Amino acid sequence: MQDSCGKLVLKNRNFTARTHENEAVLLEIKCPFSRRGQTLTTDPLLPYLQKNDALELRKKHTYYAQIQISLYALELQQCWFYVYTEADSLTIKISRDEEYLAEAIPVLREFYVAKYLTCLKEYYNT
Repeated sequence: MQDSCGKLVLKNRNFTARTHENEAVLLEIKCPFSRRGQTLTTDPLLPYLQKNDALELRKKHTYYAQIQISLYALELQQCWFYVYTEADSLTIKISRDEEYLAEAIPVLREFYVAKYLTCLKEYYNT
């Protein structure tokens, strides 16, 4: 149920509610235990971050793939990638990457059809 001010309350979870600013976004949170008490710029950098003008998520890291596939699956355009330590925090806005998805989705679809469905079929037919 959504009221007139935009608050969304789910029937089966009426103890929670959410509001939105006209657009839903994905939120991905990382709290790296290996960096507890340290800043995020401490060398060596976390394996999923790289430093250009600012810290950013490496496009070759699995977190980037995870975020892009999630954006695709949820039909969203943006993700806020938040990294937190006791000494520091970082928020990176990651936009949906259509070029990346154009390469990744056919590979994912092929894996799903050739491997995953085959596995399920074998599992349930035995």
